[in-house]
Amino acid sequence: MKLNINFLVGVLGALIITAVYKLTGHELSAVEMFVAFFASYPWKIGDNIYSLFGGYNPEGNVYSLLGIYQNAGADAFQIFGLSFYQKAGKTATQLFGLSILQEARVNTFHGVGISFSQKTTGHALQFVGFSFIQEGFEIAEQMAGATFLQISYLGDTHQGLGIVVYQLAETNAYQFAGIAGYQNARNKASRQTLGIALYRRGKTLEGHGISVFS
Repeated sequence: MKLNINFLVGVLGALIITAVYKLTGHELSAVEMFVAFFASYPWKIGDNIYSLFGGYNPEGNVYSLLGIYQNAGADAFQIFGLSFYQKAGKTATQLFGLSILQEARVNTFHGVGISFSQKTTGHALQFVGFSFIQEGFEIAEQMAGATFLQISYLGDTHQGLGIVVYQLAETNAYQFAGIAGYQNARNKASRQTLGIALYRRGKTLEGHGISVFS
């Protein structure tokens, strides 16, 4: 017997809609609950799945408005919401909201909000917000905000503006402006343009910031 994950996503979506209506003081009838399930169910059109709350599609893409669970063989994309799990064979994208786990073979992108874990063999990018763990085999980037852990095993780590607690890169570790708690570039340069670095390590230390230890 095979578990139908998309059926469970539809049931979960219907329960979420029912709970929201209850919080507003309304009760859903049986027919309305069926409509909520119908609206929440991940529908497959061609090779892709389109849904409100996510879905499972090992052969293609998953596109969602509010992604709770997304597992796609190709790309997983959601506009905004609370994403507990996002896994993609290529690229995992969330534009706005809270992302608990993003995992992709190629790229992960989180636009605005809080990202607890980003893991990819390619580029891990967060544009604005808080990133707790960014792990990219090639490049880990955060444009503005605070990142607690950035690791790039083969390439570079970048942070644009804000606070980085820990940066570890095989080649280059960059911070443009802000405070760096720890920067370690194993092979090439540890770079900080403006700001304060508590500890910097690399074959060359570049930039105009202040290093407490190096």
